[in-house]
Amino acid sequence: RTAGLILLITLALCVAVLEVLGQTRLGDIQPLIYFRALTHIVKVDVDHRNTPGLNPGINSDGIRSLREAPGVKRSDFNIVFLGDSFVYGKGLNYYKTVPYQLEELLRAESGPAISVFNFGWISSSPVLSRRLLEDVGHKYQPDLVLLGLDMTDFRDDLLYSNILNGKKMFRLKKFFPASLVALDLFLEKSRVLSPVRKALFGVPAERFFPTNQPLAESRPYLETTLEALEGIRDYSVDELDADFALVLFPRNYQYSEVESPNSWERELYEPLGPYVLEPFRLFSESADELPYPVLSLLEAFRATEVHPHCFHDDPHWNVAGAALAARAIGEQIRQAGLLSPGDGSL
Repeated sequence: RTAGLILLITLALCVAVLEVLGQTRLGDIQPLIYFRALTHIVKVDVDHRNTPGLNPGINSDGIRSLREAPGVKRSDFNIVFLGDSFVYGKGLNYYKTVPYQLEELLRAESGPAISVFNFGWISSSPVLSRRLLEDVGHKYQPDLVLLGLDMTDFRDDLLYSNILNGKKMFRLKKFFPASLVALDLFLEKSRVLSPVRKALFGVPAERFFPTNQPLAESRPYLETTLEALEGIRDYSVDELDADFALVLFPRNYQYSEVESPNSWERELYEPLGPYVLEPFRLFSESADELPYPVLSLLEAFRATEVHPHCFHDDPHWNVAGAALAARAIGEQIRQAGLLSPGDGSL
């Protein structure tokens, strides 16, 4: 009985310490920054969008743009570019991001009447991008909506959807958000406890599960993303009177063994492993059934002679990689007939 009481007291103290660590600023200790960020997302702000005015490149809507919505011209061909850190341009100067470089390329051929608005932010996902588009997308009067999909990280959609819907363990988020995050991170590190994590949180244990196993095993967990994409397409067409296209973004380990040799996440996957292209197969097999065009950057990155095009210690594109992506996107949206007639070609 005494041992049980001691165990309960110890557990209560651990939970209390976790909640303090997760919800209190304690200096710039990197693991704590990440831990607190996740706790904040779970408890307070699942959207965790860019903070308006945080720097000169973020406008009042939290969009990475030097332009405000009232300055958008209906007469222009406006493109809203949704996505995560690859669209946002993690590690890149504002003028070197994919959306900005895409705008420059299109304007070089067509004049200044094309505008591309960067709706990406770090750790976004289709579920959250849909919410942002529905909140402020109309202000930018888009003719075309693009979404850049990271073809490795589908788990964020499962996490955010479960939080928003209060499923499973996330019903406790108001009371024990940091403890939930800590438990999730602990279970994530153990293959043995993978079934426990699935049961409690409704997500596979491995962050890169879609590229570490056959598509048949992953498919049930990809439906959340597919539903969000269809919702974005429907809102774009029905409410914004805009076209929608999906752009598939490969991670470097899906086509290369040499890019980002010191990436902080390298131990989580096998470069050029047997299942790395399974997410691409998901879309190739259903291309005829999808209500939107699917563009892929995989071949452009496979064929490039530009190296390095990613940071040496991070999987994101450097300036050269962003330029390559922008050019490939520009070429493909023209080929797909998604720009107004007479725009020329890249």
